[in-house]
Amino acid sequence: MDASSTPYDSSFPTANVAYDQNPIYAYVKSDSDGYSNCGVFDGVTTVYYDDEEDLLHYPFSYGDSFTDNLHSNFTSGIDFERSGSITVEADAWGNGVR
Repeated sequence: MDASSTPYDSSFPTANVAYDQNPIYAYVKSDSDGYSNCGVFDGVTTVYYDDEEDLLHYPFSYGDSFTDNLHSNFTSGIDFERSGSITVEADAWGNGVR
């Protein structure tokens, strides 16, 4: 759904898509450059990525790869920090239809 149609969209300013997984909302940014994780709201805790987690870059085909840094600070009873990097590699191909 459109992220702006959800009650928590202001907490995820770069997101344009939301997944309603009642009571959890997952927020992503999807555009012509790729697909990124912006964060989640679980009804209590907001996990917002100040450095989004890129999950896919477009175009992306066999042999391509990328590494992306990610970072989030959030509080859920105690303070948490999630940071690191993700490496995505296209090491196979197909159309996904069987």
